[in-house]
Amino acid sequence: MQFSQLPSLPVLQEKLVQQVARRQVPHALMFIGKTGGGQWSTALAFSTFLLCQSAQKVEAQDSCGRCSNCRKMSLFSHPDVHFVFPVGNQGSSKNTSAAFLEDWRRLNAETPFFDLDRWLEVAGIDNKQANISVEESRQLTQKLSLSAFEGGYKVVLMWLPEYMNAAAANALLKLIEEPPAHTFFLLVSENPDAVLLTIRSRVQSIQVPPYTAESIEEWLIRAKGIPSKQANEWAVLSEGNMLALEALMQSGNEDSHLLFRDWLRHCWKADWHAIAPVVESLSNESKVTQRKVLEYGITALRECIMWQHTGGRLNKFRAAHLEFVQGLASVLSQEAIEGLLKELTQSLYYLERNVNNKLVFANLSIQLISALQKARKQATRKK
Repeated sequence: MQFSQLPSLPVLQEKLVQQVARRQVPHALMFIGKTGGGQWSTALAFSTFLLCQSAQKVEAQDSCGRCSNCRKMSLFSHPDVHFVFPVGNQGSSKNTSAAFLEDWRRLNAETPFFDLDRWLEVAGIDNKQANISVEESRQLTQKLSLSAFEGGYKVVLMWLPEYMNAAAANALLKLIEEPPAHTFFLLVSENPDAVLLTIRSRVQSIQVPPYTAESIEEWLIRAKGIPSKQANEWAVLSEGNMLALEALMQSGNEDSHLLFRDWLRHCWKADWHAIAPVVESLSNESKVTQRKVLEYGITALRECIMWQHTGGRLNKFRAAHLEFVQGLASVLSQEAIEGLLKELTQSLYYLERNVNNKLVFANLSIQLISALQKARKQATRKK
């Protein structure tokens, strides 16, 4: 994994590169970010950069991608890089990451952006049992006691250290307090408060910011060959979350967006003859599509607030649905928008909890009609 293969985080990348250039890399780092962020991919790219053998890597601000170490890292098979991640109580022989390395490599080769549910699904592990055991720490201690196979650094890449049990955390603490020579510990967390406090106090925390719409759009065009207009829309709607971006790319999103817009227009007219078929259609869609319809509505309403607060100036990446947003923002008060946001968010929650979806969309239609009719009357009085 190279930095150039990811959406850009130029400030963070520069900081990491300069640490290497000045030989001031702490032996223990914790990359922190939200689910769907770039913390894991950044740690992968940084570990590749650490091991890259190119003399020009600092000047290039990236690993070369061609040397022996880079090629091994691209296959997630470098002998001096030790992956640690949640597995489960699958029996003593399957209670460590080593038993799931093939699954792990396959998932990472597919994408560096995934969450715990996705990993456990790939590995066939019961979610309730996911953890990092003390046996993992014992095996790690043994591996790190050996000399580096390639004669350079050894790197521990631990994904979600918050899933360590107490015994495993204490064993890792000893390793971090007395690290083997030329060894780096790169921890990647979504919930650092759940990590043992004494471990947190001994690592340097690095906050990984969300990707910007600009960086995602540029990456989609450059790395994925997505047309500019489509990349523009997906970049905005994903809101920096790469899991949301993946869902957008895999579903029929333009249809979802048009469906929401038509639904809202019918609610504006309080036309139940037109609304009923929409509710019926939505209730028969997949959960992914249902979620995308509501998520698009939430994003559009948030942009309405931005439009109102910036005096009608919107980020250029919102051009794909600018007219729709402008229309809403011109007739809805901020109070009305916030009320609709609450209703849409609540409906999304109900869908995730498997409440009858037809009831969810019918009830939401009533709330939309109420808010929009109130806004319509206010707009008529202003005229």
